[in-house]
Amino acid sequence: MSKKSYVTISIVFVLILPIFIYALMMQFAEDRQYSQNSLDYLILTPEDIVDIKDLCQTAPQFRYRSADGPKPMMMQLDCHLDTKTLHSYLSQKKYIGDSTHRTYRQGTSEIILTDVQDGAVQSLMFLEYTQ
Repeated sequence: MSKKSYVTISIVFVLILPIFIYALMMQFAEDRQYSQNSLDYLILTPEDIVDIKDLCQTAPQFRYRSADGPKPMMMQLDCHLDTKTLHSYLSQKKYIGDSTHRTYRQGTSEIILTDVQDGAVQSLMFLEYTQ
């Protein structure tokens, strides 16, 4: 094997190893907190939460909890959202529910407004149930 081949293989190995280790850590983690500037955001965040994140008036923070048996996958979004804007968005996306009960459903997905203060949502939970 030539020296050039050895260097090329070494560089590829050095680049792939951290990605493999990171993916392995993600697979075994049950609870992860992250921001929108992380690889977790690209891999773990459901499309509806990505869209809701665009409505945030403060920097969004995410928390992911993996599904396990009957327990659904849970995604928590913490940021300041206007309740009327969020309700309008959820209606547009065909979520059924009302602001009184703070629960909205669509198919196997459910969004629960967990922290509402003075007409603003501070935190919501996205649940994805398996069938």
